[in-house]
Amino acid sequence: MYTVDADVLLPFEYKGVRLAPSAGLAWRTTRLTATWYEVSYTAVVARLLGGTSIGWVDLFGGPFVVGYSIGGINPNAGYLFGAEALARVSVPLSTHVRFVVATRGHAYADRVRVAYPNDIGFATPRFELSLGVGLGWDWAS
Repeated sequence: MYTVDADVLLPFEYKGVRLAPSAGLAWRTTRLTATWYEVSYTAVVARLLGGTSIGWVDLFGGPFVVGYSIGGINPNAGYLFGAEALARVSVPLSTHVRFVVATRGHAYADRVRVAYPNDIGFATPRFELSLGVGLGWDWAS
């Protein structure tokens, strides 16, 4: 599965809690192409996270909603809901650029499963843990 995420830490806080609206895109390349079992997955996620920053470490959590599309012989589209926990280390490389290592844990309230007659299938996860490495931009600096 491939993902791209963009987080925005808003420049205000209330009693030490900051808001971090976030969006992401996830996709899985088509599997078993040109067969009865062909399947692909694309999803867009929107999050509203709240949390705190302690030095280079950010700790956030909150709800998310995912709009998904499953393609193939048995197409399906809809929405998934859940909660996320995010822990991130953001090391300054320059005035604005940060090296970021993050882990996200997702717990889904619902899931989708595509099943085929011979028990081959595809399902969205109930729990998910991801690790991301990338660069960030600090607008406030």
